[in-house]
Amino acid sequence: MLDLSKPETTDFVQAIFDEFTPWFRGPYVHFGADEYEKEHAELYLRFFNEISSHLQALGKKPMAWGSLTAMSSGADAAGRSGYNCDVVICSWNNDWYGPQAATADGHRIINTNDELLYIVPFADYYHGTHLDGRALFDGWEPHVFADNQSLDPQHPQLLGAASAVWNDMVLRDYDEQLIHELVEPTFGLLAQKMWSGAPAGLSYEAFMLRIAALTQWPGRSYLQP
Repeated sequence: MLDLSKPETTDFVQAIFDEFTPWFRGPYVHFGADEYEKEHAELYLRFFNEISSHLQALGKKPMAWGSLTAMSSGADAAGRSGYNCDVVICSWNNDWYGPQAATADGHRIINTNDELLYIVPFADYYHGTHLDGRALFDGWEPHVFADNQSLDPQHPQLLGAASAVWNDMVLRDYDEQLIHELVEPTFGLLAQKMWSGAPAGLSYEAFMLRIAALTQWPGRSYLQP
């Protein structure tokens, strides 16, 4: 972890963003800030605010992974009031910072719920091969989170949703072709759900047949080495 007790640590991170923020053409820059040691909550709070304010000074909207419930030892919204609420939160885990807590604190959020939307190649947790397409088709929308943490549809603070692939198993041998094979089965399905919801009157099987027809084009396949 970064040693946040040293001011030069924050200076160093700010210098990195000074160099690379101009590379980002979009309005948002994600600064991470997740899974820090909970006994250093005060240092974390200062870092979170200083980096997010620095990005704002650089003309960007800051975004971070949700950790604020865990970092405030489960305190209610008043206990988290010191955090910069202009930061968009990727709500990835309900214990670290669930969607209901984040929106109650005033944050705008993105649904990146780990239980439903994470792929970790070869892992025996989350999804080691691909997401559960049928479950996503039948019961998921961007406002749906695991463990009864769902928000109201079209919640004004919910910006959307995103799936994620994490390379936890760094010693395993895999490449971009394998990652494509893990992501591809539910890519079109997630796009449909994130843009306009489930198509009315269409079964999962019929929808996937349409997706398969749309995703075939000359040159689509990777050349094998």
